[in-house]
Amino acid sequence: MKFLESVRTAEILRFAQNDSEWARNDTLVNG
Repeated sequence: MKFLESVRTAEILRFAQNDSEWARNDTLVNG
C-alpha cells in the first residue's frame, strides 16, 4: 500500500511540475 501511495505522490508532483512549466511557457509566449 505504501508503494502505491508513493507512486501516486510522484504522479501528483510530476503533474504539478508540468503544470508550472506550461504556465512559464505561456508567460514567455504571451509576454
